[in-house]
Amino acid sequence: MEGTFRHDDDVDYTRRGAGRAARGSRGIVGPLLLILLGVALLLDSLGLWSLNWGDVWRLWPLLLVLAGLQIIFSRTAWGGLISLLVVGAIVAGVVMLSPAATRPHVVEETVAYPAQGIATAIVRADLGIGALEVAALEGSDQVFELAAHYDQSRVRLTHDVQVDGDTARVRLGTTSKRSSWSPLGRSIENEWRLLLNPEIETQLDVSTGVSSAHLALERLDIRRLTVNAGVGEVRMALPERGGYVVSVDGGVGALRLDIPAAIEARVRISEGLGAVDVSPRFRRQGADYVTPGYASASADVEIDIDGGVGSITIR
Repeated sequence: MEGTFRHDDDVDYTRRGAGRAARGSRGIVGPLLLILLGVALLLDSLGLWSLNWGDVWRLWPLLLVLAGLQIIFSRTAWGGLISLLVVGAIVAGVVMLSPAATRPHVVEETVAYPAQGIATAIVRADLGIGALEVAALEGSDQVFELAAHYDQSRVRLTHDVQVDGDTARVRLGTTSKRSSWSPLGRSIENEWRLLLNPEIETQLDVSTGVSSAHLALERLDIRRLTVNAGVGEVRMALPERGGYVVSVDGGVGALRLDIPAAIEARVRISEGLGAVDVSPRFRRQGADYVTPGYASASADVEIDIDGGVGSITIR
């Protein structure tokens, strides 16, 4: 009987040890993911290693691999170590097989079109991710000039100009290079500086993408302005000449409009999710905000804003 009891104790001890080992192996996958994420964020915050999170998300099938490893090795004493080795091998394989786009191919490119014979310009700029600046072109005989600083390994700049009589139709945009990606790629911020001729009557359609946008339009002869704000901060200083129409889709982020003091304007805001701060010089009339001389102005400004998600400031 005594020997039997000892045998049961040994079996029970073995089971307890195996249970502890299994619990230990089951608990290693979660901490491993936290460690990898913490290291990645640390390197990113120090500027030593910049991740493209959109590309990282494409590795989501790795979660299924981890789930399978959890099932297979959860009852073995060495399951945690085996899972660690397998995950390490997969990550190393992804890094080795990813293309040479881990280093950005930064280019400086300038695009322009001559203004000879052009009286009107219809400009559409949809340049995607990056910091956008729009301003007046000083002392030039061009319709427009775009100075671009971007990662050519990820995007390609496209441009097209069609002339009909004295009207130039300008399209500026980018296309993504989906075949060139790396989860460990170092990224840069694209920069777009679009300058427009202040002597040419212009209709401007801008999509700001993801990042920041500053539209310094004070000196431009804008007749219609359409802004599709993406994700980020958009600041606009409107033209000092009246007689134009503005339409803004607020997007997600902060939107600020500076309206010259000499301009009489009506602002209609379809309020979204966010705060609205309007200058005291505007009086509320139903859904509109108007300046005192708006009704009698000969060259007023009509502004319609879809608030989106974020704050709106009118000055």
